[in-house]
Amino acid sequence: MEKKLDELGAGDEQTQLLQSVPGVGPRLAEAVVCSLDDAKRFKSAAEVGGYAGLVPKLIESGTMSRVGRITRRGPSLLRGMLIEVAWVVWRKNAWAKLFVAKVSRGMKSRKKIAIVALARRLLVKLWAMLRTNTPWREFGPAAAAPTATAQAVT
Repeated sequence: MEKKLDELGAGDEQTQLLQSVPGVGPRLAEAVVCSLDDAKRFKSAAEVGGYAGLVPKLIESGTMSRVGRITRRGPSLLRGMLIEVAWVVWRKNAWAKLFVAKVSRGMKSRKKIAIVALARRLLVKLWAMLRTNTPWREFGPAAAAPTATAQAVT
C-alpha cells in the first residue's frame, strides 16, 4: 500500500509542495490535499480551522460566554494526523517551539492545548501554501538570524 501511495504522491505537485515543510511527510500531505480538495473554496483561515474541527466551541447562555474544547467536526483522520505531526513539527521548527511556548505560557499542563493550537496553525499554513502555490519558507527569528549575520559580514 505504501509503495502505491508513494508512486501516486510522487506525481502530485501539491503533495510535493506540502512536504517542503520540515516535519510534514507524505501521508499528511496526501491527507491535507484530499481533505481540502480545492484550497480556494475556503475564504479564510478560520473556515479552514473550523472545517477540520480544530477551533474551540463557543458556549453562550445569557450573559455567560466561554470557550470550550475543540469542536471535533470534520474529518477525524485529518485532525488526528495534524495533531500527531504537530509534535514532530514542534521538535523540528524554531517558530513552532516559540508558538507552543507562547500558548502554553510555560506550564506543562497546557502543552497539549498548545500542540492542538499548533496543529491548527500548521493546517492554516499548509492551506495558504496550497492556495498561493508557494513552497515553505522559514520565518520568524530562525529566518531573521541568517540574514542579519549576512548583512553584518557585507
